[in-house]
Amino acid sequence: MSDTVILRGRTVVPGLAEGEALVSSETVSGWGGIDPARGVVIERRQPLYGQSFAGKILVFPGAKGSSGWAGSFQATRLAGTAPSA
Repeated sequence: MSDTVILRGRTVVPGLAEGEALVSSETVSGWGGIDPARGVVIERRQPLYGQSFAGKILVFPGAKGSSGWAGSFQATRLAGTAPSA
């Protein structure tokens, strides 16, 4: 038996992705909320605290902050720790 869940939402970069989803009902801070070198959520009050998002589909309702997000997730891409979606 397959446990397939299809999620639809607003994307940052268009495309299709398939894989393990890391899901939070809370927003995530890009600047100071993630460790780009390790691909881990480090925001202590975030339900995903301590979990790796590297290579996973990161699903959350929104982001905290503004320009820090782009820089933080670009750093994950350069470090090889970016989420797959």
